[in-house]
Amino acid sequence: MLLAVPGSRLVLLAPAGSARACCLATFASAGVDAARIEFVGYMPRARYLKVYDRIDICLDTSPYCGHTTSLDSWWMRVPVLTLPGSTVASRADLAYASNLGLRSWVASDADDYVERARGFACRLGELAELRAGLRQRMEASPLMDARRFARHLEAAYREMWRAYCAR
Repeated sequence: MLLAVPGSRLVLLAPAGSARACCLATFASAGVDAARIEFVGYMPRARYLKVYDRIDICLDTSPYCGHTTSLDSWWMRVPVLTLPGSTVASRADLAYASNLGLRSWVASDADDYVERARGFACRLGELAELRAGLRQRMEASPLMDARRFARHLEAAYREMWRAYCAR
């Protein structure tokens, strides 16, 4: 993505030391200037959430998606671009985007992922409009409907109990 969008930067949460050095070496081998990579370390939650104020788009990780980090991103009004894999651990962000009505943030393959990232980064007006209503969209979605979740969970438990008793 960094090569596809001139002037873009990447913010990564990584502890100081070998993890950062390994990341920088990987990016350098792909021709990405180290000055375009910003590392942040672990910090108190309030400071961590403030970091999202400096981020326009969150790029989901692979082969394991962001899960809680992605939910934090959506909540902080930063949309998450994801490329679901074939495992459960790689598909949570597909569920989040679907529940938010944002399937356009789900790529179909690696090339599509890069193209969508480039497209979203180039349409800053649309991105700003989406971001302005993202928290409200999340609050109105099934992701934040605790009562609905509890009803469905209770129904699932009830069905499991009935199936157990029937054996």
